[in-house]
Amino acid sequence: MSVEKRARLKQWLESGEARLHPLTFPQRELWETSAIPVGDPANHICCLLHVRGVLTERESVAAVRRVVDRQEVLRLSFLPGKERPLQMIRQTGEVNLRFQELSPAQAQSEAIEELAREIFQEPFDLVQGPLYRVVILRRRADENVIVCAIHHAVADGWTLGVLVRDLFSAYISEVSGAAEPLPPLALTYTAWGAAERAIWQPAELETRATFWRSTLAGTQPRRSSGTVIRSGASRDFPGGGGPARRRGPGHCRKRRNKTDFASSGAHKLGRKRQEESGRRF
Repeated sequence: MSVEKRARLKQWLESGEARLHPLTFPQRELWETSAIPVGDPANHICCLLHVRGVLTERESVAAVRRVVDRQEVLRLSFLPGKERPLQMIRQTGEVNLRFQELSPAQAQSEAIEELAREIFQEPFDLVQGPLYRVVILRRRADENVIVCAIHHAVADGWTLGVLVRDLFSAYISEVSGAAEPLPPLALTYTAWGAAERAIWQPAELETRATFWRSTLAGTQPRRSSGTVIRSGASRDFPGGGGPARRRGPGHCRKRRNKTDFASSGAHKLGRKRQEESGRRF
C-alpha cells in the first residue's frame, strides 16, 4: 500500500469519515473458502441495459449520487487486518460514472459486447473503493447502453437488480425535478450484518459445523475442471497472485434489459418504484 493511500485511510478513520465493521458471513466465505482470489474479475457481477431516450450527464451523475447516498454498500471498501479484513464504510461516496461516445463502428452489437467485457474485467481497488462502476455507452443521441459492474463482496445477483431499479428511480426523480432523496432503507447493510452476527453465535455455529463434519465425513471435494490452483499465493487482495479460474468470454454474469424513457408512463413508474424501494441493498 502506498504512503499516500495509507495517509488517506488514516485521515478517513481519524475524522470519522469512515467506520469499521466486521465482515459479514458471506464476505468471510468469499475471503476464506473461495478458490477464486477476492480481487479476481470473476467476482464481478455485471449487466447491460439498453436504454432508448436522452440521458444527460448532469442528471445521470445526480441520479448515481442519490443511490450512493442511499445504499451504504456503494460506499464500502475493505481494510486489511491481521486475521481478516474489516468493512470500511464511508460517510460520503464517489460517483463512479463515466460516459463514452461511440463511433459508428463501436456502436455495432459485437463491438459493444467487447467494450462491455473490457469494462467488466477492470479491477476494483478493494481498499480505496468504490466497488461498483457505471459506464454509459452512447450509440446515438437518444440510444444508450448502460454497463454496470459491482463486486460480489458487496452484492449478489438479486441486489444488482436493486441497484438498477434505484438508478432508474433516481434518474426519473431528477428529470421530474423532485427534490426529495430516495426513501431511506428500512434496514441498512450494517444493521443486517449485526443482526446476522447476533444470531450466529459460536455455540450455534459449532452445532451446525459438527453436523456437517459428520455428514460429509469420508467424502471427496469436487473441483471444477476450469479451476487452477497455484501454490504459495495470497487470497486477500489484488496483486497477491493465488488460485485463479480460467475465464472464457462469458465468465461474467450479464443481464440485458431494454428500457424506453420516452414512454408516457415512465414518471408514474418511477414514483411507484421509489415507493416500493425501501428495502436494503
